[in-house]
Amino acid sequence: MSKRFLHISDIHIGITLCGMDLTDDLRHILLTEIAENVLKRAENEKHIDGIIAAGDIFDRENPSSEAEALWGEFLGKLYAKGVKVFCTSGNHDSAVRLASLESVMTPAHLFIPRPFSRENPYRIERLDGVDIVMLPYITMSMVKAEFPEAAQDITSTEDAVRYVLRKVWQEPGAHDRPHILVSHQAVGAFSGREAGAQQTISPDVFEGFSYTALGHFHSGSNPCGKDNVRYCGSPLCFSQNEANRSLDPASPIPVEQTGGSIIEGVTEKSVDVIDLADDGSVSVSHIPLSPKHRVVAVRGTYDDIMAYYADKDASRDYFYIVLTSSDVPGDFELRLRKQFPLYLTVRVDEEKSAAESSGQFGFEVREDSFREDFAEFFRQRTGEDITDEVLSAAEYIFELTKKASRDGTLNRLCDRYPVISEDEENGGAV
Repeated sequence: MSKRFLHISDIHIGITLCGMDLTDDLRHILLTEIAENVLKRAENEKHIDGIIAAGDIFDRENPSSEAEALWGEFLGKLYAKGVKVFCTSGNHDSAVRLASLESVMTPAHLFIPRPFSRENPYRIERLDGVDIVMLPYITMSMVKAEFPEAAQDITSTEDAVRYVLRKVWQEPGAHDRPHILVSHQAVGAFSGREAGAQQTISPDVFEGFSYTALGHFHSGSNPCGKDNVRYCGSPLCFSQNEANRSLDPASPIPVEQTGGSIIEGVTEKSVDVIDLADDGSVSVSHIPLSPKHRVVAVRGTYDDIMAYYADKDASRDYFYIVLTSSDVPGDFELRLRKQFPLYLTVRVDEEKSAAESSGQFGFEVREDSFREDFAEFFRQRTGEDITDEVLSAAEYIFELTKKASRDGTLNRLCDRYPVISEDEENGGAV
């Protein structure tokens, strides 16, 4: 009964990074790295029983034809190799669109659940005595709408997920077999806290499953230290905030030519390999991915950075550059572009030293300082200061969305005519 699976998630086909189209990068990751190199390396040790794809296949609900073609090419390559795929939808996906060819895909061993409904709250596929449970991305409002008899007892996202998963264990003979759950939800130490527009749920919700393969967060992690509950992370780095986590302020790199130093970090990504033993225990290992372009974060003065990379080929990597001094030549952006032709952003930050910068040059919304954080995000993206009018509108939308997420009324909010102020909410001119 021992099984081996590859766990991937958050592919976000169709995504751009600071205006850079990542389709070719994802094509390399999917078709060359995962479908060829990773698969071959994993199968050298043991037969692969399937690939788990835990949601956010696409970056938007209505992906381009090019994005859908790439996903189809990936699935076709796996089918040709006889690899089964167990997939679920994420919050970025259209569950309807993703499952539109479900009846055609199933005979090819490409399994995906239908959109969440009372009749089809999840999908279970049995693989030689192991049940693979694919749970679509769900919200509190979705579950309450499909199961109105339980609405009064469902007051949080955690209640909603727990209610649906309870039905898995009511299936005939469910307790006689090991189960692997594929899910796309926000899981954290403190249930009920908000991660983006989602409420986090406790990993205790997954009690009873031999392994829970998660998608949603882009860094590999085990929420609350649970060994059998894991985010594999995205196959590429998709944000400056994530790239910044690779920086180690305690390990500056000396620059001999200037006598100064820089901090450099490279975001590493991998595919999780899940091994399910005969006794139901699980072990996880990782196979690193080699991207077409690395994502590098670097911080230092203009002179130190240019000197350090003077004899290095930086033409193939994406760079996030933060300069710690405004002492730069007038054409510094042109010079940087010559040295780093694929740099994504460059900005000057004199206020924070390199040691103080960790985690501080991405867009991270802190609930108590939304205006400050969003204004900085706007400036980074546009190069301009945000107006009070636009900032107030953004804050109003943020608070409205946060409340709807907490109340389980996001779907209702999305159906409303858009408003950007309390005056409009109360009947003012639109």
